[in-house]
Amino acid sequence: MACSLKHLQRYNEEGNEFLASIVTRDETWALHMTPESKAASMMWKHPSSPSRKKFKVSPSTWKLILTVFWDMKGVLLAEFVPRGSTVNSAIHCTPLTKLRRAIRDKRSATNQHIRLLHDKARPRVSRPVREKLQGYS
Repeated sequence: MACSLKHLQRYNEEGNEFLASIVTRDETWALHMTPESKAASMMWKHPSSPSRKKFKVSPSTWKLILTVFWDMKGVLLAEFVPRGSTVNSAIHCTPLTKLRRAIRDKRSATNQHIRLLHDKARPRVSRPVREKLQGYS
């Protein structure tokens, strides 16, 4: 609640400049699935031939973690965590380097100061991640 109040106060003082400086980070599970297209599933057959049975498409067992960074204008960076990786501080540091480049490419030079908004999960508040973030302030 204290953090939300602080953000409201800063928004009251700075307006849309404060909102434009926020970059949000979140992760989600993404299922890997390659569905068959309607055209690919068609086949020539005689009109009197029985219709082909179609099996229900189910997602594969591949699940990947997708990390997404966005601001008020849209997505800045989407990065998949390598399959089989353990989510630790090294995994959280890797996209931060790419995020710096994405911000440089997608934002105007006048608005380079950012505030990274993310939860306080242990890997995100570890020493290597904090050190990496020092360059963003």
